[in-house]
Amino acid sequence: MSLLDKKQIREEQRDNILQYISYFNQLIILSGSAIVLSITYLGYLKQSELEINLTNNKWFLMASWVYFAVSIATSVFRNYTHVKYRQVESVRYAGYNDPKNLLEKNISKKINFLMYSETFANIFFIAGLVFLILFAIKTSKYF
Repeated sequence: MSLLDKKQIREEQRDNILQYISYFNQLIILSGSAIVLSITYLGYLKQSELEINLTNNKWFLMASWVYFAVSIATSVFRNYTHVKYRQVESVRYAGYNDPKNLLEKNISKKINFLMYSETFANIFFIAGLVFLILFAIKTSKYF
């Protein structure tokens, strides 16, 4: 493998990492936007003249907010941990000798959760969407 091939592979890896981080940043924005939009919709429902019983259906909305908040927290934690892990890898790649393993101590406790945090963030986002849609259906005058 030539030096040019290694450089090209490294650039592709960097692009993939940036796209992954961008995906989770967008997931954070979508989750936050869904919370804000649902609060706006709740305000509309309270001001409308429709006779809708919100007390029975409020737990759908509360569950969606919890799922979206957990999705935001998981995505932020995933991006933060991934960036820290990449910093450790780049320092190690540069040949820095860390006799006290200071870099490893910062990241080793969180690395196992990093593997699952991507899946958790997606699952919680989808669950939040499902509960938000269920709330919209239950409070709709057409159903």
